[in-house]
Amino acid sequence: MREKCTLIARDIGKEKEKEKEKEKERCTTTTKRRIEMLRKIMIQVFVQNGSDMRNPEVLRLSQLLDEQLNFYDRCLRY
Repeated sequence: MREKCTLIARDIGKEKEKEKEKEKERCTTTTKRRIEMLRKIMIQVFVQNGSDMRNPEVLRLSQLLDEQLNFYDRCLRY
């Protein structure tokens, strides 16, 4: 009886762990999608305003967004 209860408790623990992983993945995916959307909007605004996409400021902002995406990718893996 005790062994059966222990097995049930382990199963419950594993299910909770899986739920936490799914929630973490969902949050990371949502954040990643928002960063990508922000980049697209930023590029559209710069183009509409006649800015050169090779402008150092545009490149710097794009690089910062890349760093954020890479950060969330690493978080998802670990």
